[in-house]
Amino acid sequence: MQLTVLPLGTDSSSIGEYVVDIQKELAKYNVNFKLTDMGTILEGEPKHLLTIASKLCKMPFEKGIK
Repeated sequence: MQLTVLPLGTDSSSIGEYVVDIQKELAKYNVNFKLTDMGTILEGEPKHLLTIASKLCKMPFEKGIK
């Protein structure tokens, strides 16, 4: 699965802090992943990947993105 999370509506054009947060969150799960310039590639069972993707997509909102 390839996943791209774009935190729109920030005060900055930098998304580095969001990439770091997502990478730290991914390290908690037992999946292979690779960060690329266009998103993150995840390998694993589809049901597990969808659960992870749901969590990752919510992360920018938890940091205050509107």
